[in-house]
Amino acid sequence: MNAIGLLLAATLTQATPSGPAAWLSDSDYPAGAKRRGEEGTVGFALLISPQGHIEKCSVTESSGFPELDNQTCAMMAVRGRFKPATDENRMRVYGYFIGRMTWRLPAAKGSPPRRSASAPPSDIELEVQRLPNGALEESIGIVTKVDPTGRVILSEPSNQKEGLSKLAAIACSQAKDLDVFLTKNGAGNPVTLIRNLRVTFRVAAK
Repeated sequence: MNAIGLLLAATLTQATPSGPAAWLSDSDYPAGAKRRGEEGTVGFALLISPQGHIEKCSVTESSGFPELDNQTCAMMAVRGRFKPATDENRMRVYGYFIGRMTWRLPAAKGSPPRRSASAPPSDIELEVQRLPNGALEESIGIVTKVDPTGRVILSEPSNQKEGLSKLAAIACSQAKDLDVFLTKNGAGNPVTLIRNLRVTFRVAAK
């Protein structure tokens, strides 16, 4: 059986918050950003150790305001608590957690509701001739095991939708061609880790 093959049962577990994600409060708003009326969404990535500790935090999508970006990682380091990732052998390994934090000032009375943040970008985008049920776009989440060289060596669906098993298999197959995920821990050593990937299929324009 090909190691990258689609597994019949879930065996890879991502690092997940160990409780309600109450990572921010109003008192955490940076004073300068608050005074200037700065708001925005910060995308971030966390490297979670096998013990569930945050070893690294990096900003993957800037809000456009450095103070909000920096405060996001600072708060995650203080308040983030995680259940570690596990591999197919139920061994604890490094995990890669991607999230988004939206900083919003208290809404003024009578102001219109604020829009929620858009979906995060895809890790893989594929063009196809057609999709099930006449859809123009579908996204598949897959969980992958990445070795210390940055190669995906195991993959399985994380949120397989009914009728999309073939797309899930294609997504897992495509993941094996990626080699851009080499990750180093806090000591600078490459590590094996579990990370989620989002694969988006779009019907090619005619």
